[in-house]
Amino acid sequence: MYGLQHLISLILNEHHALDAQFELTIKSDLPAERGMGSSAATAVALIRALYNYFGWKLSHTELLQLANVSEIDMHGTPSGLDAATAASTNPIWMVKDRELTPIPIKMDGCLLICDSGIKGRTSEAVASVRTRLKNAPHETNQVLDKLSELTLAAKEQLAKNEICGLGKTFDKAQEQLRSLGVSTQKLDHLIHASRTLGSLGSKLTGGGRGGCFICLMPDQITAKKAGAQLKKLGVPQTWVQPLALRAKEEVN
Repeated sequence: MYGLQHLISLILNEHHALDAQFELTIKSDLPAERGMGSSAATAVALIRALYNYFGWKLSHTELLQLANVSEIDMHGTPSGLDAATAASTNPIWMVKDRELTPIPIKMDGCLLICDSGIKGRTSEAVASVRTRLKNAPHETNQVLDKLSELTLAAKEQLAKNEICGLGKTFDKAQEQLRSLGVSTQKLDHLIHASRTLGSLGSKLTGGGRGGCFICLMPDQITAKKAGAQLKKLGVPQTWVQPLALRAKEEVN
C-alpha cells in the first residue's frame, strides 16, 4: 500500500495539486503474489485514472516511469517488464538493460491462465537458482541457456501462428524450470492434468514456487471445459485470454 500512497503523493506534488480532494476505490480481479503483475497493473490503472480525472496529459514514457516508482517500493529492483506489459496492448519482448519493445503476435487459440492457489515465492526461487549456480555452475548454466533458446523460439512461433510448436516449447520450458527447482509438486500435478484436458502445452509463469500456470488451448470451448475440470482439482480461479486480439481490434 505504501507504494501506491507514495505514487499518489508524487503525482499530486508534481502537478501542484496536493490540496485536491477526491475519493479513490481500487477493485482488482488479479490475485496478489501469483506472478500476474497485479501491483504493476494497479499502478498503471491508478496513474491513468488520476491523469484522466484531472485532465493532465500523459505520455507512455511518463506512465512507465511513474509505475516504476510504485514497483520499486513494492519489489526493490523490478525489471520493468510487469509495468510495460500492463501498459501495453501487445506482448512485450525484454532483454534486461538492453531492449524493451512490443512484439507482433499472430496466433490462433487462447491461453487458459490458472491460479494454483499457492502464493508465489520469488525470492525463495531466486535463492535456490543462485545456490545451484554456485554448486553446479556448468549444469545450471546449460539449463538457463536452454530456457533462453526456448524463449527465442516462442517469440518466432507467436509471430508465425505456430501453435503446436509453441505448445511444445511451453512443455520443454516447464521441464527446464522443474529441473531448476522453481516448480512445485502441486504445480507439476496440475500442469500434467491440464495436458490431459486438451492443453497443447503448459508451464508455470512468474517467479515460481507457486503462483499461476498457463495452458495453450486450441479454442475457448476447450479452455473453459478444462478450466472447470481443473477447479475440481484445486485450482481456485481461471481466466481465458484469446490470443487473436487482432480480430477484436479490427471490429472496434
